[in-house]
Formats: sequence, structure tokens, C-alpha cells
Amino acid sequence: MLTLQTVPDGDTALWERIADEMRRRIDSGFWATGQQLLGEADLAAELGVARGTLRRAIKELSASGHLVQRHGRGTFVAKRAADQPLANRMESLGERMTRAGLDFTTRELDRRVAADGAEAGLDGEPALVVRRLRSIGGNAVAVLSNAVPTALFPGIDTRDLESRPLYTVLEEDYGCVLTRAERTFSALPADAELATLLDVEPGHPVLSFVQVAWDAQDRVVDVAETWIRSDRHQPSVSMWRTV
Repeated sequence: MLTLQTVPDGDTALWERIADEMRRRIDSGFWATGQQLLGEADLAAELGVARGTLRRAIKELSASGHLVQRHGRGTFVAKRAADQPLANRMESLGERMTRAGLDFTTRELDRRVAADGAEAGLDGEPALVVRRLRSIGGNAVAVLSNAVPTALFPGIDTRDLESRPLYTVLEEDYGCVLTRAERTFSALPADAELATLLDVEPGHPVLSFVQVAWDAQDRVVDVAETWIRSDRHQPSVSMWRTV
């Protein structure tokens, strides 16, 4: 049962602490994917709180992709992007979110053309460097920084990268054939800027990965660094051992 005795004490609002406990149960697998929650009235009664308090917690978890509400049927533990392995398909974060059916938005923070892309991981080539903030349900989940060589993609600096994933633009607008990528993962403390963008405290650990992508001619076409608030989005990787 979910009762106030199982909800941790704290200085945050009651609905936030309820949401945190529900999130913990989902992330730990205690509440399984597809499990239906009690109706709002029953769950609020079980907790001993007003329905409005519970509704705010459910709204938060629906926005973060932990729960899904189906009209006329109820509230269920969602199959989130975190539960969908990358397998061996190369795709961008935006493509993966689209495939997962997530309702996300992308806001461009800044863009510039660097005469020397070495600072972004490209070997001295001119590059478009663009930073974006990605949100699910209005909640920030990731900051993305991409460096793309402008010599290979003339006019890339004028393309809309808020409504279209970068890899889609490269493939559809330029005929680029993406063939492989390598990712390096790490956990980093959020600096002041990241903390503000991802709505966490400075120093809070965030998941970071650097991805380098190549085309069919074995040319580097994108060097990306992504910082993810992992309590809202958890990438996973599937691997196979072959004989």
C-alpha cells in the first residue's frame, strides 16, 4: 500500500514527496510496467490526502514519462524510453524519443559558426556549433551540444533544428548516409549553467555522453555532447554475446 507512512519526510511540498516515492517504486521495478494504479479517489483515500494533492503528483509523473493516463481506463505505469534499449540501431536522442512516442519539445539556446572546430572535437574544420534544451511535458531532461562541419553541409547553419532532429536534417536535406557512432559515458557534477537549465542544484550529478558519428565515407559528421537529468530520462543499451 502507498500511505503517508511510506512517504519520506522532507522540506518539499507533500505532492512532491508523494511523486518521489511513486517514482522510486517505478524506477526500482516494485511497480511493474503496465501496472494499473488505484483510481484517484481510492489512492487519495489510501494516502489520506486531498485528490488535488495526489493529482499534482500524478501530473508530474505523467510529464516525466513514468505514468500514462488513458481516458476512461485509468492511470498506468508507462513503458518509458528508459525501458526501450538502444539495441544496435544508431539514432539520435530526438529520433529515439520520437520512436518511443514521447511528447517532447526542443528549444535552441544558441548557435554559432566556429572557424576552427577543434574546440568541439573536429580537426580544425569550420563547424556549426548549436546548443539545445530538450523537455518532456515541460520538464527539462537534456542539454545537447552538436558540432557539424559546414564544409560537408553548406547552409546547415540556417536549418531549423528545433522541430527536426539533426540526423533527420543531415539525411533528408543532404543525402548523408550515417553508418556508425561511438559513445563515451560519464557522470559529471552540474555546473551553474547546467543546473539552471536542468533545474537541479549545482554539483548535482548528471549523466553525460560524448558521441562521434561517421558517414559512409568514414568522415566525422557530428560531434555531440549531451547532459541528461537521469531521474527524468534513462538511456539504456542492449548487447549480445556471440560465439
